[in-house]
Amino acid sequence: RGDGILARTVDETLLRHLKATKLPVIEMRTTVLKHPFPFVGIDNSVIGSRVAAHFRALGFQHFACVQDISEHFYFERRDTVLQAVNDAGFNCPVFQADRSNWEQHQRELAAWLRELPKPAGVFAVNDQMGFWVLDAARRASIAVPEELAVVGAENDKLLCETASPPLSSVRLRGQAVGYDAARLLD
Repeated sequence: RGDGILARTVDETLLRHLKATKLPVIEMRTTVLKHPFPFVGIDNSVIGSRVAAHFRALGFQHFACVQDISEHFYFERRDTVLQAVNDAGFNCPVFQADRSNWEQHQRELAAWLRELPKPAGVFAVNDQMGFWVLDAARRASIAVPEELAVVGAENDKLLCETASPPLSSVRLRGQAVGYDAARLLD
Protein backbone atom coordinates (compact mmCIF):
# COMPACT_ATOMS: atom_id res chain seq x y z
CA ARG A 1 0.00 0.00 0.00
CA GLY A 2 2.99 2.27 0.06
CA ASP A 3 4.06 4.72 -2.59
CA GLY A 4 7.57 3.36 -2.90
CA ILE A 5 10.21 1.18 -1.29
CA LEU A 6 13.68 1.83 0.07
CA ALA A 7 15.23 -1.62 -0.19
CA ARG A 8 18.31 -3.34 1.16
CA THR A 9 18.15 -6.46 -1.00
CA VAL A 10 20.03 -9.54 0.19
CA ASP A 11 18.91 -12.26 -2.20
CA GLU A 12 17.05 -13.13 -5.40
CA THR A 13 13.83 -13.95 -3.53
CA LEU A 14 13.53 -10.45 -2.12
CA LEU A 15 14.46 -9.03 -5.50
CA ARG A 16 11.57 -10.94 -7.15
CA HIS A 17 9.14 -9.66 -4.49
CA LEU A 18 10.29 -6.08 -5.00
CA LYS A 19 9.82 -6.34 -8.78
CA ALA A 20 6.34 -7.85 -8.30
CA THR A 21 5.10 -4.85 -6.31
CA LYS A 22 5.34 -2.59 -9.39
CA LEU A 23 6.19 0.24 -6.97
CA PRO A 24 9.16 2.56 -7.37
CA VAL A 25 12.14 1.03 -5.57
CA ILE A 26 15.46 2.53 -4.58
CA GLU A 27 18.12 -0.09 -3.85
CA MET A 28 20.44 0.78 -0.97
CA ARG A 29 22.50 -2.36 -0.55
CA THR A 30 23.30 -4.73 -3.36
CA THR A 31 25.52 -3.92 -6.27
CA VAL A 32 26.09 -7.61 -6.99
CA LEU A 33 22.54 -8.78 -7.69
CA LYS A 34 21.27 -7.63 -11.07
CA HIS A 35 18.29 -5.33 -10.56
CA PRO A 36 16.51 -2.59 -12.52
CA PHE A 37 16.33 -0.13 -9.61
CA PRO A 38 18.27 3.09 -9.07
CA PHE A 39 21.07 2.55 -6.52
CA VAL A 40 22.03 4.85 -3.69
CA GLY A 41 24.54 3.41 -1.29
CA ILE A 42 28.04 2.96 -0.08
CA ASP A 43 30.70 2.56 -2.73
CA ASN A 44 32.30 -0.57 -1.28
CA SER A 45 34.82 -0.62 -4.09
CA VAL A 46 36.74 2.33 -2.58
CA ILE A 47 36.82 1.21 1.06
CA GLY A 48 39.60 -1.35 0.67
CA SER A 49 41.75 0.92 -1.48
CA ARG A 50 41.47 3.72 1.09
CA VAL A 51 42.50 1.38 3.89
CA ALA A 52 45.46 0.14 1.86
CA ALA A 53 46.50 3.77 1.15
CA HIS A 54 46.24 4.54 4.88
CA PHE A 55 48.45 1.60 5.80
CA ARG A 56 50.97 2.52 3.08
CA ALA A 57 51.06 6.14 4.32
CA LEU A 58 51.96 4.76 7.75
CA GLY A 59 54.83 2.83 6.16
CA PHE A 60 53.46 -0.71 6.37
CA GLN A 61 54.93 -3.31 4.05
CA HIS A 62 52.98 -6.31 5.40
CA PHE A 63 49.23 -6.58 5.02
CA ALA A 64 46.40 -8.97 5.72
CA CYS A 65 42.62 -9.07 5.33
CA VAL A 66 39.95 -10.82 7.39
CA GLN A 67 36.97 -11.74 5.22
CA ASP A 68 33.33 -12.16 6.21
CA ILE A 69 31.40 -14.19 3.63
CA SER A 70 27.92 -13.34 4.92
CA GLU A 71 27.35 -10.48 2.44
CA HIS A 72 28.34 -10.01 -1.20
CA PHE A 73 29.58 -6.46 -0.71
CA TYR A 74 32.26 -7.64 1.75
CA PHE A 75 33.93 -9.32 -1.23
CA GLU A 76 34.14 -5.94 -2.98
CA ARG A 77 35.92 -4.51 0.06
CA ARG A 78 38.30 -7.47 0.15
CA ASP A 79 38.98 -7.35 -3.57
CA THR A 80 39.84 -3.65 -3.56
CA VAL A 81 42.26 -3.95 -0.64
CA LEU A 82 43.91 -6.92 -2.36
CA GLN A 83 44.17 -5.02 -5.65
CA ALA A 84 45.62 -1.90 -4.03
CA VAL A 85 48.17 -3.87 -2.00
CA ASN A 86 49.14 -6.02 -5.01
CA ASP A 87 49.44 -2.92 -7.22
CA ALA A 88 51.91 -1.50 -4.67
CA GLY A 89 53.97 -4.70 -4.99
CA PHE A 90 52.97 -6.40 -1.74
CA ASN A 91 51.05 -9.52 -0.73
CA CYS A 92 47.87 -9.59 1.31
CA PRO A 93 46.87 -12.98 2.73
CA VAL A 94 43.18 -13.42 3.54
CA PHE A 95 41.62 -15.21 6.50
CA GLN A 96 38.02 -16.28 5.96
CA ALA A 97 35.78 -16.05 8.99
CA ASP A 98 33.90 -19.17 10.07
CA ARG A 99 30.88 -18.30 12.18
CA SER A 100 30.00 -21.89 13.09
CA ASN A 101 32.24 -22.35 16.15
CA TRP A 102 33.47 -19.20 17.92
CA GLU A 103 36.23 -20.76 20.02
CA GLN A 104 37.64 -22.81 17.17
CA HIS A 105 37.47 -19.80 14.88
CA GLN A 106 39.33 -17.61 17.38
CA ARG A 107 42.05 -20.25 17.90
CA GLU A 108 42.54 -20.53 14.12
CA LEU A 109 42.53 -16.75 13.69
CA ALA A 110 45.06 -16.32 16.54
CA ALA A 111 47.34 -18.93 14.94
CA TRP A 112 47.04 -17.21 11.55
CA LEU A 113 47.83 -13.81 13.08
CA ARG A 114 50.92 -15.26 14.80
CA GLU A 115 52.26 -16.35 11.40
CA LEU A 116 51.89 -12.94 9.76
CA PRO A 117 55.10 -10.96 9.28
CA LYS A 118 55.10 -8.00 11.64
CA PRO A 119 54.35 -5.16 11.80
CA ALA A 120 51.27 -5.70 9.63
CA GLY A 121 48.25 -3.67 8.67
CA VAL A 122 45.14 -5.83 8.97
CA PHE A 123 41.92 -4.82 7.23
CA ALA A 124 38.76 -6.40 8.63
CA VAL A 125 35.94 -6.02 6.08
CA ASN A 126 33.56 -4.97 8.85
CA ASP A 127 33.78 -3.98 12.50
CA GLN A 128 32.61 -7.36 13.77
CA MET A 129 35.59 -8.99 12.08
CA GLY A 130 37.82 -6.23 13.47
CA PHE A 131 36.55 -6.94 16.97
CA TRP A 132 37.33 -10.63 16.43
CA VAL A 133 40.83 -9.81 15.18
CA LEU A 134 41.54 -7.75 18.30
CA ASP A 135 40.29 -10.60 20.51
CA ALA A 136 42.43 -13.15 18.65
CA ALA A 137 45.48 -10.86 18.86
CA ARG A 138 44.99 -10.62 22.63
CA ARG A 139 44.73 -14.40 22.87
CA ALA A 140 47.94 -14.73 20.82
CA SER A 141 49.76 -12.07 22.90
CA ILE A 142 50.24 -9.89 19.82
CA ALA A 143 50.61 -6.17 20.59
CA VAL A 144 48.12 -3.87 18.92
CA PRO A 145 48.95 -1.43 17.33
CA GLU A 146 52.70 -2.09 17.68
CA GLU A 147 52.67 -5.44 15.84
CA LEU A 148 49.25 -5.35 14.19
CA ALA A 149 47.35 -2.24 13.15
CA VAL A 150 43.71 -3.19 12.70
CA VAL A 151 41.13 -1.21 10.73
CA GLY A 152 37.50 -2.26 10.34
CA ALA A 153 34.70 -0.75 8.28
CA GLU A 154 31.27 0.66 9.12
CA ASN A 155 32.29 2.52 12.30
CA ASP A 156 29.90 0.62 14.57
CA LYS A 157 30.28 2.75 17.69
CA LEU A 158 29.45 -0.06 20.13
CA LEU A 159 31.97 -2.48 18.63
CA CYS A 160 34.68 0.14 18.09
CA GLU A 161 34.48 1.59 21.60
CA THR A 162 34.13 -1.67 23.51
CA ALA A 163 36.99 -3.37 21.69
CA SER A 164 40.28 -3.52 23.54
CA PRO A 165 42.11 -1.54 22.33
CA PRO A 166 39.42 0.56 20.63
CA LEU A 167 38.96 -0.38 16.98
CA SER A 168 39.81 2.08 14.21
CA SER A 169 37.19 1.96 11.48
CA VAL A 170 36.24 3.47 8.15
CA ARG A 171 33.18 5.62 8.73
CA LEU A 172 30.47 5.09 6.12
CA ARG A 173 27.90 7.70 5.17
CA GLY A 174 24.85 5.64 6.12
CA GLN A 175 22.65 8.55 7.18
CA ALA A 176 23.49 10.52 4.03
CA VAL A 177 22.67 7.44 1.93
CA GLY A 178 19.25 7.24 3.59
CA TYR A 179 18.50 10.90 2.90
CA ASP A 180 19.70 10.65 -0.70
CA ALA A 181 17.63 7.53 -1.29
CA ALA A 182 14.49 9.11 0.20
CA ARG A 183 15.02 12.25 -1.90
CA LEU A 184 15.38 10.15 -5.07
CA LEU A 185 12.31 8.07 -4.20
CA ASP A 186 10.34 11.28 -3.66
